[in-house]
Amino acid sequence: MAQGFYEILGIDHRSSTEAIHAAYHDQLAELVRRLRAARRQGADVTILEGQERALKEAMQVLSDPVRRQRYDAYRRA
Repeated sequence: MAQGFYEILGIDHRSSTEAIHAAYHDQLAELVRRLRAARRQGADVTILEGQERALKEAMQVLSDPVRRQRYDAYRRA
């Protein structure tokens, strides 16, 4: 099952915008560390790059009040 934006960021649906930004930066920092380590080892990083795209999309949607409201309505439906 695909993860929702809240799960990707590891936050609750009632989280504030500040909490969303903090969670995004924490998740992104960890992902960048993993990406750099994988690249140093010559590993395939396509999965990690996909996770990075999903993380950025989650941030874009949840940090915009209008898009977040639409997303929440979609999740309830």
